[in-house]
Amino acid sequence: MDINEFLNNLRGRVLIVGIGNPQRGDDYVGSYIAKYLEGKLSIPVIDCEDRPERFLDKITKERADTVIIIDSIQMNEAAGSFAFFSEDNFYQEGLFTHETNLALIIKYLKEAVSSQIIIIGIQPEKTQYGESMSKKVKETADLFLEILIKKLSSIK
Repeated sequence: MDINEFLNNLRGRVLIVGIGNPQRGDDYVGSYIAKYLEGKLSIPVIDCEDRPERFLDKITKERADTVIIIDSIQMNEAAGSFAFFSEDNFYQEGLFTHETNLALIIKYLKEAVSSQIIIIGIQPEKTQYGESMSKKVKETADLFLEILIKKLSSIK
């Protein structure tokens, strides 16, 4: 899926879910995007930080048609690279940087709601504790902020 296909696939009520640890460099990227978007869009945004399992009830109660999950994902690509995954093509082991396996979260959500789930994965450069986000990953995050605000600001 490319960025145009991603934008064209958004349907119905949209929910954005950001995941990331603010103390682990690029791992923070999904949470960073969610924090920035909160209050800037008329659609719901949930910042899970690095504990998405604690927000499953809140996510399912939104009854969104499309859930966009943004997370730092180890894809063995250049730092700042990104990819779009559907829930169907995401079930590969190792594609996460958190204690909780994102594939398990997605599987639970698919069973709990009939939402379309789109994952935006951003390749981290550094995820050590005490690090700040790298320049490349922050540039990618800012690009997505611009795209999401432009595309989703017209959604009620």
